[in-house]
Amino acid sequence: GVNGAGLGFAIVGASSIFAIWKAKESIDINYYKTLGKPIFGSAVMGIIVFLLRNFLPVNFISVIIISVSGIVSYFLILISLEPNLLNLFKSILKK
Repeated sequence: GVNGAGLGFAIVGASSIFAIWKAKESIDINYYKTLGKPIFGSAVMGIIVFLLRNFLPVNFISVIIISVSGIVSYFLILISLEPNLLNLFKSILKK
């Protein structure tokens, strides 16, 4: 059930940290450059979703509005922080 999925996610996350730590021994990784922008985008998206959740009624349409707002805000923030990301998306869609 849901608890099992959460436990599985936690195990995979923990094993990913171990893999990143082992890779750090061989490769120089700039964690701020790699993770800073996605974490910032996630935080802003989380704030937007949280605020919308508090102001919209609880129904199916609200869930759709909140979900789409979260997705759009995350991608707009990432594209504004990393303009080359838009070109990458365009090249992937052309294939």
